[in-house]
Amino acid sequence: MIIFLLSFILTLSVSFAEVGKVISLYGSGTTTLIRNGNETNLTPETLFEKDDEIRTTNSTAILHIYPSSQIAVGQNSQIKITESIITEDENNTEVSESIINLIKGFLRLQITKEADQKIDQKVVAKDVTFGVRGTDFEVNIDDEGADLDVYEGEVEVSSPEVQTFVPEIVKRDQGFRFSRKEKKFQRRKFASRLKDARFMNRQELRKKWRAKRSARKDSRKQRAVRRKRRN
Repeated sequence: MIIFLLSFILTLSVSFAEVGKVISLYGSGTTTLIRNGNETNLTPETLFEKDDEIRTTNSTAILHIYPSSQIAVGQNSQIKITESIITEDENNTEVSESIINLIKGFLRLQITKEADQKIDQKVVAKDVTFGVRGTDFEVNIDDEGADLDVYEGEVEVSSPEVQTFVPEIVKRDQGFRFSRKEKKFQRRKFASRLKDARFMNRQELRKKWRAKRSARKDSRKQRAVRRKRRN
């Protein structure tokens, strides 16, 4: 019985190489993918994996991070997907955890969550972390700190450089800044940079993920059948 349960958990926790896909690119510059020190130009439908870095010049990249997040990577920006895990619990609820490292520039993150999903997603901008309680927000990083602007929902902000008993909560239509020099948080007016991000329609995004999720389940079942036959 224990062996069966362990096998079941491992089956649910299978990690697929790809963690997302390029939706679209626009602008006059190029967008590149850096993997194991090698750099290649991105095109729509390009798949990317954990630990890949994506860098833009005078261009903006719209990415689908599985299962249900879209990221608009602004011009002259760079991100790295440092963690991405998708599992299912005993109630068939999809549980996903991901960490997006904003190395430079700015991004906008929009989440389309369904009732049977639990999402734990973070954007890390050097020494400050933005935890996803909200569904749509923007982060900008510079030499002096990081800015947050929330379009929808709420975002948790924390940093080892700022001592607080609980994370700061930033709500819709609010702006927030972490000052690296002063090592403190500051409230400010909402001031977005990627107001017109060309995200995919949310219904279409749900449809695409349902199809991929179904394909992944079929793949797990096929592997389980093959293992059973071998044993």
